Amino acid sequence: MDLTDVFGVSNTVVMSYVERPKVDNKIKMALKSDRQIIVHGASKQGKTALVSKYIDYNDSVVVRLTPTSDIAGIYHSILRQSGIVLKTSYTDGTGSSLKTEVKAKIKAAIAIFGSAEVEGSGGATSNRDTKTNFQEVPFNLELAQDVGELLKKVSLRKFIILENFHYLSEDIQKTFSYDLRTFQEIGIRFIILGVWREKDRMSQYNGDLLDRVEEIAVEPWDKNDFKKIAIRGSEYLNVIFDSMLIDKTIAASFGSVGVFQELLKEICFEAGVYDDTCGPVTIDNPYFWTEL
Repeated sequence: MDLTDVFGVSNTVVMSYVERPKVDNKIKMALKSDRQIIVHGASKQGKTALVSKYIDYNDSVVVRLTPTSDIAGIYHSILRQSGIVLKTSYTDGTGSSLKTEVKAKIKAAIAIFGSAEVEGSGGATSNRDTKTNFQEVPFNLELAQDVGELLKKVSLRKFIILENFHYLSEDIQKTFSYDLRTFQEIGIRFIILGVWREKDRMSQYNGDLLDRVEEIAVEPWDKNDFKKIAIRGSEYLNVIFDSMLIDKTIAASFGSVGVFQELLKEICFEAGVYDDTCGPVTIDNPYFWTEL
């Protein structure tokens, strides 16, 4: 087991992850409900780690937002990842009166759903080919109702994870707060991750969300939580941390679990611990005390 599997900041759950009942039990209950889930807190405080602990990102629709993201772009990505192919033009009419219209981005047409087997000559099953069937459905890419109905049409049961929701402009966040209610009523589930600390942010944008969302704050972290992380990780790496060193490391982290994880990784690295085959090692070098 490598050091980076145990300590540090990662897009996957590190082995030193510790459950905090007030936080972990809340997301467990939220996942069993029909509510939309919002996970918030300061940067590097364990939002992605918390969600990754209970939801497989590889089996979810994941949209990583940027400051240039807009509603149409978000929904386009969700539909594409759900197997719905969008077309920006279509042909209308027959024979010599064929007319091609290029549709606006938010009026993009569709294509979809499934395939049909075409039997080859002689009727042998082994000779069957697969032919894709397409169905054109006019819709508005900026209407949550239209997007939700398409997702229901393909029986989407995955969670849709929106990372970095705080990157969106306030206007787009407000617009999406109203769409979120529509998706909740249709049965499309979202998990939203954002960097902010205040409670009920989405409900402030749209009061109708008050009983439709579950907001989970990942902070504050308790000093004992940090100690549990150090103990759990040390067991995987077969090392023993000096208690004073851990206290100084906690103080140097200023309440940030991400900073604490990175410091523990660097301390192990400087002590020559790169994986679980390097121990048993006691890490109590005064060098670290002066550095921290």
